[in-house]
Amino acid sequence: MARKHLKEPLEHLSRQFATVGKELQTNRSDGVPFLIGSLRALVDTRVASDDMANFDVVLIQTPADESDIEKDASGVPLFFHMKDGDWRNIRVLENPVDVIDQFVASALTGNAERFDFSRFTRAL
Repeated sequence: MARKHLKEPLEHLSRQFATVGKELQTNRSDGVPFLIGSLRALVDTRVASDDMANFDVVLIQTPADESDIEKDASGVPLFFHMKDGDWRNIRVLENPVDVIDQFVASALTGNAERFDFSRFTRAL
């Protein structure tokens, strides 16, 4: 499966998250939780032939201050999943190490089906 370097779309996505974060800090009436810190794409499943509508992004937190990292009850930093560019419905990825291992195994074996990250997520 050929991957396309998507620097410009990722930079756009980063700017979009920054804008959304500012909006949510001042106006949280839309019901979308505010995530402290910056988010960066760890996994991006867009490929050169995609119409940019069907993709997954696994996000990690990279705030300037590590104390701002959102963590689960056991103190493990949260990873997030965004499906199809829907940043208003970002979800928490459960067991991210295992899920990413499964995704990589699926990609390396040439599985043509879209990996379903959403099976391993929960609401914020």
